[in-house]
Amino acid sequence: RAAKETEIIAMIEASGGSVEIPDMQLPEVQGEEDETPDYPVHLFLSQEGYFKKITFQSLRGNDEQKCKDGDEILNMIDGENRDDLIFFTDHAQLYRAKADDFDTTKASALGEYLPVKLKMDSDEKPILMNVQNSYPAKENVVFLFANGKGVRVSVSNYEISGNRRRITSAFSDKSPVVAAFYEKEPFELLLVSSDNRGIVIKSSLIPVMSTRTSGGVT
Repeated sequence: RAAKETEIIAMIEASGGSVEIPDMQLPEVQGEEDETPDYPVHLFLSQEGYFKKITFQSLRGNDEQKCKDGDEILNMIDGENRDDLIFFTDHAQLYRAKADDFDTTKASALGEYLPVKLKMDSDEKPILMNVQNSYPAKENVVFLFANGKGVRVSVSNYEISGNRRRITSAFSDKSPVVAAFYEKEPFELLLVSSDNRGIVIKSSLIPVMSTRTSGGVT
């Protein structure tokens, strides 16, 4: 037994079981520190679902990204190796990952194939990537559908507890999604119809819906 514990027991026995126990200073419990190395990275996502994490130093002077024939870069984001990432897919699902889950690579490599890495469903592909360390209610994801409708969904709808890596029914699947954008501030969109007519609108004109699976408005 520790000396302090033995001293208290002896005091209790000597007093017939009645004694005022002196205050004891409990050791302070320290939370576990995140030992994941942190450093700036460039994050790339291609249309076919290839992901690259490249350090700033590696990319310096070599910014031409290798892609498969017919593929091209869809998203480019600057982040940190400890960042949380989210990926929306064409199957109306959301996948969560850590930047540290991926190996660093070079611009001359194709990168890691996300459908395999994240164990997506058959024929499922990512359509939007974002660094998501918090879920502000005023920030939205804009979804545009093949039926001409659009919707904004607050990113706060995707905040979940625990380590769940996939969210189903992340947005409406009533019509195929043709584009998705992350909106921190309103921006302009060029919409082109099937007869090559175009119109520029502000994203703020697209209504924000309270449910993730709302089909939006025309």
